[in-house]
Amino acid sequence: NVPAVLLLKSFVPNLAAPHRAWLVLAMASTLAGNFTVAGSVANLIVVERARRANLKKLDVEIGGRIEIPFDNEPFTLTVRADRVECLADGRYAILDYKTGAPPTEPQVRTGLAPQLTLEVAILRQGKFGDLTPGSVGEITYVTLKGGEPAGKPQRINFTDGTPDSQADTALGKLRPLAA
Repeated sequence: NVPAVLLLKSFVPNLAAPHRAWLVLAMASTLAGNFTVAGSVANLIVVERARRANLKKLDVEIGGRIEIPFDNEPFTLTVRADRVECLADGRYAILDYKTGAPPTEPQVRTGLAPQLTLEVAILRQGKFGDLTPGSVGEITYVTLKGGEPAGKPQRINFTDGTPDSQADTALGKLRPLAA
């Protein structure tokens, strides 16, 4: 549990048996991080603070939608992103929180799991709330579970293309299905 260690690091060297105290602290903080909600939450806070250091803006639970021609009426694809970050370089990151297993890069790339790539397409078209259209540099699934780590990010690093190009591909695969 990183916060506990940081809090106690100036205290432990002054104890009668600092080596033993470090071992006990390591064991206790590992158990606290793995088996307690408080430990898991503390770890999430540390990760969250580090992530926010590189943000211009953060939006959560933000809705978006695009219309796709379908016969005489449009088909409206409506989404709600868990988290959209505007990064310091002006590009965006889209994150999705999962309690189960997140999709893999091949599943996302081939269209078996198109959720985030379609969210990228919507963002790039300026159809995500009041967000300015822009390039997306990162899509990441964050697995939330008790224990260590409390939130495990799995960034999708495409073997072919970028989040932007994969969004074009996902939208291109969806259009014929709606027609």
